[in-house]
Amino acid sequence: MKLGFIGAGNMGSALISACLGNGYPAKDLIVSVNTEASRSRLSTCFAGVQFMSNQQVAAECDVLFLAVKPFIMPIVMQDIAATLQAHPKLIVSVATGLMLDYYAEHLGSDCPVVRAMPNTPVQVGFGFTGLLANQAVQADHKEWVTQLFSQLGDTTWVQTDDAIDQITALSGSGPAYFFYLFDAMHQVAMDMGFDPKTAKHLTLKTVEGALQLSEKSEQSFLQLRQAVTAKRGTTEAALSVLEAGSVQYTFQKAIVAAYNRARVISSEHNK
Repeated sequence: MKLGFIGAGNMGSALISACLGNGYPAKDLIVSVNTEASRSRLSTCFAGVQFMSNQQVAAECDVLFLAVKPFIMPIVMQDIAATLQAHPKLIVSVATGLMLDYYAEHLGSDCPVVRAMPNTPVQVGFGFTGLLANQAVQADHKEWVTQLFSQLGDTTWVQTDDAIDQITALSGSGPAYFFYLFDAMHQVAMDMGFDPKTAKHLTLKTVEGALQLSEKSEQSFLQLRQAVTAKRGTTEAALSVLEAGSVQYTFQKAIVAAYNRARVISSEHNK
């Protein structure tokens, strides 16, 4: 089986790594990139992969991954539409905001398409990917896609494009919310006198411990928080400041804002 990739940035490279990790030889991976720098980087990271044009990749591969920005996709569609309309094959797209109807319009309804919304931790094998299939996708297609993305973390299948937008807001953008918090803790630790390395270690180990406790406990997040919060103690003092600033409400509003933006992007690219 030959696997094709159009685009090989962070997500595309993570997918190539997953395919290699799944036992596919580099010689069976065909890649199209638009700069010599990208080609050089990939040749170094993934020795043995082949490089071809968009049209050649679409014609030669058995499964095609689309890992380009949404604004580049119309150009890609011009290059590959005729080939895929004549010879439909499984498409896996990680492009943000492009609905299933977009691909049906350009490639035809007989072309099996999976929309994937991974987040950046897939780069280290701890990501989360939302998956959505059109009607042409068969059970064996879904099994294969699930196995592949499981190399990069956890997965879930959803039923609508809107659910992918929701996952975009919750999980796709989610790592940035936590990095925002990590940065605040890291900065305060340094302000208190810790050196940057120790401040980072303190921050990450606190987060890692909270995550492990959350995963292994049957208590809710609220119950776990309450267990740390002694009456008139340090945690209560900190949480009272957060509550006075309506931080939880603001955080929830931020996620809704991300969801609304995802819907706008979808509407802009699917007119």
